[in-house]
Formats: sequence, structure tokens, C-alpha cells
Amino acid sequence: LNTVAFRNGDFIDNIQDVTAWGEASQGAYCYYDNDAASGSTYGALYNWPVTTDSRQVCPQYWHVPTEAEWTELFNAVGGISTAGGPLKEAGFVHWSFPNSGADNSTGFTALPSGERGYGAVGFVDLGNRGNWWSSTATGSAAVAFQMGNDSEGVTQLNKSLTRGQSIRCVRDEPSFG
Repeated sequence: LNTVAFRNGDFIDNIQDVTAWGEASQGAYCYYDNDAASGSTYGALYNWPVTTDSRQVCPQYWHVPTEAEWTELFNAVGGISTAGGPLKEAGFVHWSFPNSGADNSTGFTALPSGERGYGAVGFVDLGNRGNWWSSTATGSAAVAFQMGNDSEGVTQLNKSLTRGQSIRCVRDEPSFG
């Protein structure tokens, strides 16, 4: 996802300052290293409050997937222990060596957009890891999924709500009524 506004047109806060990012309780986005040029390849990084904002970050007829929807995807391509392979972009244009198992047989083309931390953590893992939010909270954290250059699997993590991670939208089921 690479949007700077919610579905209704309200702008999402672009927070570049590391302290302000860590203290934000409302939805925010940034680009890796605060470099907007990275957005054309990797999209934006969002804090978790964006995923559940009532103004909705995904386009009409799309939504941020739940933990269960991510799990359904991983199961459809062979299970979480090998799902990274068919989901990750193959080769080394964006992924660092060895990009284990990557063949992108699904056309999903997961990219290693890294993530934004806060405080001394800063921006990390561009080229090595991709991290995607789910819309599922777990206590004071949220469920996220990570793919790495050194594994064909996907790792489920509980991430701090102030981390900056990618969002991948899922198409809504059509309703007939």
C-alpha cells in the first residue's frame, strides 16, 4: 500500500521525527529512511492505528486482512513454514541473498520493505525483511507477519503498535442481496 490519505480523503499524518513517531496514538505513515522515493517500490510504512481507523486506509471494496485471512493465504500455498517461497519476489533485485525459497509462483510479489521502529531502533531490514500488519490486536500489540531473505517460511509476530510496517489490502467478498 502506498497511500497518504484515508478512503474519505482525510490525510494520514506523515510523521518523520523519531520521538513523535513513537508517541503517536493516531494513524501515521512514513517512508523508509523518510525518503519518499522508496514509496514507489516498497510503499509506505504505517503504524497499527491506521489499520483499524474508521476512515479506512484501503481503497473501496478492499480491507486490511485479519490474522485469520493471512493464515488462510499461507495455508492455501502450503502452510506458514514454506509460504514465503511462493509469495516472495524471486531473485535479488530487491531481496538480499539468499532469498530462500522465493519463486513468486502466486504473483503476490512480496518485497522486503523493512520496518520503522522508534527511539534508537530507527529504520531496519530494508532488503532483508518484509513486515505486514493484520487488523488483529493482541493485548497491547498487534499480529503481524514477516518474510525474510534467509527463510522460505513466514513468521507470525506480536508487534508494538508504534512499529512502522507495510499493509497489503485484501479484496472484499462480493455481497449479493
